[in-house]
Amino acid sequence: MALVLLCNLYPFSHRQVVSSMDFYILKKQEKLVAIPADEQSCKQYLDEGYFYVDKIAACNEKSALKRQQAKQNRFFKTPTLLLLLVLPIIIFASLQITR
Repeated sequence: MALVLLCNLYPFSHRQVVSSMDFYILKKQEKLVAIPADEQSCKQYLDEGYFYVDKIAACNEKSALKRQQAKQNRFFKTPTLLLLLVLPIIIFASLQITR
């Protein structure tokens, strides 16, 4: 089942309408691999020691890996930004209480 998505194929170029595919993101140690969502090929990778990370719709393998990395970056970026926003407030409040 292919969905029609707007996919940015080239940086700073016009977006083109491309049909997307599902990709399995697999990981072995620190290596991420995107393969087309085919159960048979996925089982081969799992037998080789890879483990399943996620299933992502993308235009190609490169785009699938970029989407996965962006998802991981958001996971770590949001708590860090919240901490940086809340920390000065806590410090200011504690200084006001101690005076």
